[in-house]
Amino acid sequence: MHYPVQLGKSSSFASSQKTWMSGILVVQTVLLFCRLFQLQEVIGGFFMGLNVLLGWYAMKKDMNITLVSAWGLVNACCLAYDAFTAMSGVLFSLVQLKFTEVLLTAAMPMSDFLAASFAWEIFKDHERGGGLLSPMFATSSEKLPIFAKNRPDEEAGYGHLNDEITHDAHGEYASTADKIGAKKANKAWC
Repeated sequence: MHYPVQLGKSSSFASSQKTWMSGILVVQTVLLFCRLFQLQEVIGGFFMGLNVLLGWYAMKKDMNITLVSAWGLVNACCLAYDAFTAMSGVLFSLVQLKFTEVLLTAAMPMSDFLAASFAWEIFKDHERGGGLLSPMFATSSEKLPIFAKNRPDEEAGYGHLNDEITHDAHGEYASTADKIGAKKANKAWC
């Protein structure tokens, strides 16, 4: 599993998104207090509280990509939990005509989705800036070809994708690159 690690300062894009992240965290903090005191959900409120604390800590650490990614993953897990509980909770609250509970229960998965998608955008920016998965997240103007004709490993003489396979003098299979390498080795001995 690939988990991003930040070396040095955060990217300029991540730093510019602090206001959006603080807005998401303010909404999540308000929903946390509503969840604890209005809906009286202790277990969901506890996990949401840990999630909100992780988000505020990530902001305090200058949008560290490791912490922002962890916050996004926790939000994705909370999204699954909140969506499942919202499906049953909204139906019971509508029957009992408790519209504030319906509104709060429906707002929780939405805030989780907003936070998870925000963290995903920060992660994509980090990967475009030179992460391990950069070919997957390159923009259309900087797409990297997967199968190029002149790859750096081919120019170094490490083999070709479209190499001809032939039989050598002893009946064994040998590629053109292997023959060239053998000729260079023989010249070195002579």
